[in-house]
Amino acid sequence: LAAPIVGIAPTPNGQGYWLVAQDGGVFTFGNAPFEGNTYTDGLTGLGGSNPLPSPVVAMAATPSGEGYWLVSRSGHVWTFGDAPTLGSTSSEVTQPIVALVDAPGDGIPTYSAASPGSYGYDVSNYQCADPLPASTQLGIVETTGWALSAPNPCLQQEAAWAGSNLELYVFLAYGSSSQDQPGCNGNAQCNFGYEAAQYAYQYAQSQGVDVDVPWWVDVEPANWSSNTAANQQVVQGALTYLQDEGVNTVGVYTSPLTWNGLVGNYQPPVPIWLAWYTNNPQGNCQNGVSYAASANNMLPTGGVLVTQYSDQVQVEGNAFDGDYGC
Repeated sequence: LAAPIVGIAPTPNGQGYWLVAQDGGVFTFGNAPFEGNTYTDGLTGLGGSNPLPSPVVAMAATPSGEGYWLVSRSGHVWTFGDAPTLGSTSSEVTQPIVALVDAPGDGIPTYSAASPGSYGYDVSNYQCADPLPASTQLGIVETTGWALSAPNPCLQQEAAWAGSNLELYVFLAYGSSSQDQPGCNGNAQCNFGYEAAQYAYQYAQSQGVDVDVPWWVDVEPANWSSNTAANQQVVQGALTYLQDEGVNTVGVYTSPLTWNGLVGNYQPPVPIWLAWYTNNPQGNCQNGVSYAASANNMLPTGGVLVTQYSDQVQVEGNAFDGDYGC
């Protein structure tokens, strides 16, 4: 073995089991199917050129026996087979994670973002020259204004303005890449989305901005292909990268009437930052999903956590997007 065994999980009928090693290698016995491991997904072990963020410490199997989760000491969770991605801990955990246990539930993770009832704004490179509001209970800041390009030149100052209420977003558009990325299974559009989110995340890090905050993938009608399945893969790639980084809350920014036109009947289990200019934020929180469904738009299933309810909130003579925590 290249690294010690640290965990075991049985198949549902007890006729097989998986073992997992500290370097993420998975070994199967009996009727346990092999669904992948971190070692073969490009993470070459603790001493390799692309090491794990921290050692794997445990694993758990799904009730079907067709998938499993691995968890690292820092709380990063990887999924294989039919195991859903439900989130990881923040990288700020003060003590090592030591165990992983599957539990019954509805498959929809609990997310945290803006405090319910909080008002705030989202800002981007377009506000670089404008005076920002004196304070905000919620500040959602653009990292990049286009996929794999257009880094926000005032990200650092806008993030400082948002302070402890900071959330970040990456603008997404269609593209493809031949560079295989983890979790994409060779899909060129998924690779592109993964790389777009990676570019935004690493740019934020380079600016000294706290990346352990909620992140949003901005999906709106701008330069998408007519192939909704391909567009879906771009979005999934971006979500996968941010989830792989251990971001606890990763969601989608969209409007209630444009989502399915761009990505088809794609409903990832992630929360929503809903753009709906009704000037009634509380109503948006309560009615956004049902309003979309009435127009045959099936949104992501994580619920509305934040709504952008106006683009005309006046502050010192300048119009800002108004946001509200649901």
